[in-house]
Amino acid sequence: MEGALATAGLGVEAVDAVLASANGSLDGDLQEALALAQVFGARLPEVPVAALKGSLGEALGASGALLAAALVAALETRRLPGTRGLERLEEGWPPLAWSGEARELRLRVGLIHASSADGQHYALVIAES
Repeated sequence: MEGALATAGLGVEAVDAVLASANGSLDGDLQEALALAQVFGARLPEVPVAALKGSLGEALGASGALLAAALVAALETRRLPGTRGLERLEEGWPPLAWSGEARELRLRVGLIHASSADGQHYALVIAES
């Protein structure tokens, strides 16, 4: 994620929302939340985070492309989808600004994080033109 932001010439302060890879596995989702906390630091609680796999299912290799398409749609509509099926964060998790409902937001720059079953991680920054 830091590399994607650096490539885009942006810092974490520019990110308006994150679409996460989270698929509902406690260990994998915790590791992703910890990575987001490492990247965003004290700003994490104010950055809206959403995950789509609760709505779309686990798409494996297509997940990153689906997240990118969803982020483009969110940038166009200024509406971040909700995280279906997430009722609460586990105790001890970093504070994520998640919601089960779609949210109207001032979106100009979004970050997606996608991960594969074999441990590969990918990030992409998409900004309005």
